[in-house]
Amino acid sequence: MSGSLYKIEGFQPPRYSYGLFLQGSFVKKALAQELPDSLQRELQEGGRCLAEKTFHDIPLSYQPYIFYESSDEKSKCLVTHVKVLGVQRDAHAIDIDPNFDDALLTDNNYIRYIPHNSDGFKQASTSLILWLNWLNVVNKRLQEK
Repeated sequence: MSGSLYKIEGFQPPRYSYGLFLQGSFVKKALAQELPDSLQRELQEGGRCLAEKTFHDIPLSYQPYIFYESSDEKSKCLVTHVKVLGVQRDAHAIDIDPNFDDALLTDNNYIRYIPHNSDGFKQASTSLILWLNWLNVVNKRLQEK
């Protein structure tokens, strides 16, 4: 891969609608790799621990990550949605661009993730931390393959 694996643009208070961009070649690799149950548990539990450092009263059912599911209903290593609960239990989220699969067919080097519904710095920064956690864990696993 050439260039940065990811880019973060515009993350600065008081504006919490920032841009996240992930290299298309990484997205393709994550889409091609099945997500083992053990890795999914590791990510969900690790993400929950990270979120609890900021939001202390998180329900036991909270799972910060939703992964891409293929047509045969197998989860892939690509995260499509990151969720952080807020003060009012509204969720701040980071979603992959809904047209990411079309973008993979073009010469577009980066796939966009779209943060939305932020109540403030805590939600925005925690969702970014969760996204980076997923990226680092999965990137390490993909490099081991």
